[in-house]
Amino acid sequence: MLKQKYPNNNVVETGNWPPGQQDGFKRPAFIDPQDSLFHAMATVYYNEQEKLYGTTRFYGGDPFHEGDVATSLDVTKGGKAIQAAMQKARPGSVWVLQGWWQNPDGRLLAGLEKEHALVLDLFAEGNPQWERRGAYNGMPWIWSILQNFGGNVGMFGRMQTIGSEPVRAKIYTQTI
Repeated sequence: MLKQKYPNNNVVETGNWPPGQQDGFKRPAFIDPQDSLFHAMATVYYNEQEKLYGTTRFYGGDPFHEGDVATSLDVTKGGKAIQAAMQKARPGSVWVLQGWWQNPDGRLLAGLEKEHALVLDLFAEGNPQWERRGAYNGMPWIWSILQNFGGNVGMFGRMQTIGSEPVRAKIYTQTI
């Protein structure tokens, strides 16, 4: 739909979810963050966010979450452009990204200013990513518990892991 409305801009199809499955859910199109349309839409987005929710410091968004990255996009430059648009709209804000599966892509992290980004290791008590991912290349991150995964809504969990793993993570890296 975006591609039809803006045929002269770089609107990229991002495939299906799960990746590679022809009968999967169609993922939304992605506006190349280096395209002028992205910057115009980002301005509107942050202004509307402020009208609805007030001023905030933290913004969540995972542009390539559980999906294929279009080969036509430079992920590092794209991440840098997304963060720059966020900083232009809300100086000092922090982009919160999910550490989940293969996310965030290392190429995306390479383009980010560390003081304006934060990775949430979403399922650290069950499948921690921080160690495998080298503490997200020095990016600030949070050790997190996913209590309602898979429709389970009770407060329960791996108590020994919850008690010991944040301490081990802190010993390993100072960016937690």
